[in-house]
Amino acid sequence: VMLLAGGANPLVWAGTVALGAAGFAATALAKPHVMARVRAFWITLTDPAGAAAAAVTAGGHLKNSLNQVHQSLLAIGSGGPLGVGLGQSRQKLLFVPEAHTDFIFSIIAEEGGMVLTLLVIPLLYFSYLRRFPLARGPD
Repeated sequence: VMLLAGGANPLVWAGTVALGAAGFAATALAKPHVMARVRAFWITLTDPAGAAAAAVTAGGHLKNSLNQVHQSLLAIGSGGPLGVGLGQSRQKLLFVPEAHTDFIFSIIAEEGGMVLTLLVIPLLYFSYLRRFPLARGPD
């Protein structure tokens, strides 16, 4: 989107996206752990309530990926409206993997609750919108 806003050729952009999608599909099919991530994402997207049950019956990489998503959702839910307090997250201790990178939003939601997440989401959106004038370049 940023490239199109900056004036890139749409045909070149579409070709690049198609090559990237083909490369992702080839990697996902060749690597079991990548395919497990894609399947876990799809399972939680189509049946969020059944994701925890699927994690019990699944094995290997799929079980690990489903457990990661489940622990992340537990962190978000345990924050409640006001959170458990900054630095007081229990899920980041050993339950949520990569709590400082991949699952940072889950930890923010647990520690700051809905109040902090409702402040973070507009900040992310504002940051997103500020990129379009930068992509267009100087006038």
